[in-house]
Amino acid sequence: MLVSKKSLSRRDLLEDRRFAATRYYGSKRRQIGWLAQHLLELSPTHVLDPMGGTGTVSHALSLLGIEVTYGDLFRFNVQAARGLFTSNKENVLQARRAVQTAISCDGIITREFSGMFFTDDENRWLDGVMKKIGFGKAEGYRNVLFYALAQACLKKRPYNLFHRANLYMRLSDVPRTFGNLVTWNTSFVDHINTSLLDAIRVSESLVAPITVVDACDATDHKGNFDLVYVDPPYFRKKSSTDSYMRRYHFLEGLANYSNWHTLFDVNSGVKEFKQECRPSEWDSADKVLAGIFSVAETYSRASLAISYVDEEEPSIRRITHALKKVRKKVRHVSIATSTALSNSTRREMLIIATN
Repeated sequence: MLVSKKSLSRRDLLEDRRFAATRYYGSKRRQIGWLAQHLLELSPTHVLDPMGGTGTVSHALSLLGIEVTYGDLFRFNVQAARGLFTSNKENVLQARRAVQTAISCDGIITREFSGMFFTDDENRWLDGVMKKIGFGKAEGYRNVLFYALAQACLKKRPYNLFHRANLYMRLSDVPRTFGNLVTWNTSFVDHINTSLLDAIRVSESLVAPITVVDACDATDHKGNFDLVYVDPPYFRKKSSTDSYMRRYHFLEGLANYSNWHTLFDVNSGVKEFKQECRPSEWDSADKVLAGIFSVAETYSRASLAISYVDEEEPSIRRITHALKKVRKKVRHVSIATSTALSNSTRREMLIIATN
């Protein structure tokens, strides 16, 4: 049953500008209208979004009047989601004041990440603002500021990732055929203020409640869910694939700022986390397949919807075969789409498994 205080038309659902902007890899913002319509056809009342990422799908479901539990494996995504979905005008104002009064200082970012991702001056400023976040007493203020800071970090990075120490791409005085030098060189403060506006707009738009839970594995959630929406990683057939942890270890470090120095591998070229300090990620095709099957078994009474991409690993055929062992019906729908970093098209898939 929908409890929406708004009536969203088909045209509304296809309008992605209502959602927060992001540079996060795999974001569903571009196809959210198509995706939300297919999820709505399953008539859910309480959805578990255990790989919530940017929160775009959780936001869309809330706009449709559907209760959502948001989760994620990574602490940085959870903290950012809390900032995005629970901000108000007062803590946004506090966040702005914190940004304006942050004093640059030497800290772990300045000492350990010089020349890797941001300039030395930017590193010292990041250490300063992280101390503001760490010592703030208001939870909402810390979370919304962290959300905006994480978005700023992504915008200022080539490829919006941290898998390579490639600051030189931004600083080199060479002709450019790609990238956005203006965005890279825009200040952290300006990027943060833009994302703070996004946060207040999103939090004020919510219709049904979104509960953000602590970071945990997809099978560790408790609740009476009638739909579980899963957005797992996938692995390319013809090339190697960086894990989400490698792509975003710097943001996960920010979310663990006080003990970051104990987590990263000093021998890693990008100071990513030690193996034993990484979340238990679905970091291979076989682990993804096993994880999907485990989710289906854990939430056996719920319908299951899985976002995926055609012709990647594990294959659609293998996933379908696994799901047919625990669900009566498995079907696929698809749409042609493209990524922010490529003009080539691909087929975005939604695998729907029901009892």
